[in-house]
Amino acid sequence: MRLSTKLSLAFGATAVVVAGAITLVNFRVTSQRLVAEIDSSLTSYSRAQRLTDGDGHESSDFCSRIARVANAGQTATVGGLPGTTARCLDSKGLVVATLVDDNLEVSGDDLQAASGAKKVASFHTMKTNGEEYRVMTVPVPFGAIQLVRSLNEEHRVLRSLAVRSSIASAIAAALAALSGWFIARRAMRSVVALTGATEQIANSGRLDIEMPRASNDETGRLTLSFTTMLDALGRSREQQQRLAQDAGHELRTPLTSLRTNVDTLRRYPNLDDERKQRILMALDTELRELTTLTNELVGLATAESDDEPFEHVDLGELATRSVRRAERRTGRTFTIATQHTPLNGQSRSLLRVIDNLLENAAKFSSAPSAIDVNVHDYALEVRDHGPGIPPDDLPKIFERFYRATTSRTMPGSGLGLSIVHDIAQLHGGTVHASNAPDGGAVFTVNFPRPVAETDAAADGESHA
Repeated sequence: MRLSTKLSLAFGATAVVVAGAITLVNFRVTSQRLVAEIDSSLTSYSRAQRLTDGDGHESSDFCSRIARVANAGQTATVGGLPGTTARCLDSKGLVVATLVDDNLEVSGDDLQAASGAKKVASFHTMKTNGEEYRVMTVPVPFGAIQLVRSLNEEHRVLRSLAVRSSIASAIAAALAALSGWFIARRAMRSVVALTGATEQIANSGRLDIEMPRASNDETGRLTLSFTTMLDALGRSREQQQRLAQDAGHELRTPLTSLRTNVDTLRRYPNLDDERKQRILMALDTELRELTTLTNELVGLATAESDDEPFEHVDLGELATRSVRRAERRTGRTFTIATQHTPLNGQSRSLLRVIDNLLENAAKFSSAPSAIDVNVHDYALEVRDHGPGIPPDDLPKIFERFYRATTSRTMPGSGLGLSIVHDIAQLHGGTVHASNAPDGGAVFTVNFPRPVAETDAAADGESHA
């Protein structure tokens, strides 16, 4: 069942329930008011006829008139009150005069009023032969007088009210259902369009499907979020395709060289030792290059999809750990100056950034020149004392697989700095490469200052 149909039925059902509740309350209130009006009219009539006078003269005359009218077979209603009849009871509760056609029984309250046990008039409703009557019992000196009003007219009014209310409820339910359908259609228009777009994406696998225009409500927020997600998926797919293409291109060269050398060894098994050693050294070199490239491809992939949780780390402490490790691995001299720099980041990824920068500096600067590492003001700076970076290569230095002309004969794949760039971006930071005035390359990674640190710095400036 469509959502618009569900909403239409819900609106209609709600309207029926509400209208039914209103009708029921209105019916009860109207019924009580009609009975109260009847009671009021019977009370006014009894007072006008002075049925409650002290000596009982007026009440005796009233019962005498009832007897004469009944004996004469004249009208069976009392004067001035349409639909009202009367009867008189003696002190034992026996009917002595009556205009009532139906055989109304005498209740216990009526017997008490007739015997003088009850001194005030009372009202009750009685039913006989399928009809209801409202009865007012008035105590008098010789017994009691009962004014009896048929409720047929009131029942007709209530039935008419019920019919009108039912018709109004049906109309209200139809209008509510129609309104619900119209509102649902208007509200679900963008959802229907979004559903169609998502189905088209699911069936075709394309991520460039045009999304519906986002409105300013919750549905618009959903559309905007879905559009943002599609953009992110598109960028991820594009990066994966570019990575696969670049990796295939870079892997093709060492694999071709390996295949050529292996084929040479297979075709010429009797090569002299010198040529065989050169081929084996070339194979070893290509295998090392292939291993390095594979490791860096894995590092790049994990940098893009690393699910390591963010936690509180100290950039200065991470830099110290990385420098100590690089000293043992390379045997080079490092100078390090750090400050306590708290960050919210991935420690493993940040260590990879520092390791790559230190490895790059060691590769492009020869011993015994030192490599300077400095952590200050939420920035990591690594400087070598090598030849520096050619100006034409500076804009491209962080591109994947890019290798400067001067470094193409050196080991490496051109992925290390790209990994640095991606991890810095993941942490909301930036990376910049430049040449020092007195020689050497300088790589600077700037990280955003945490909110708490920013507030503290602002408070310090305001107090100053």
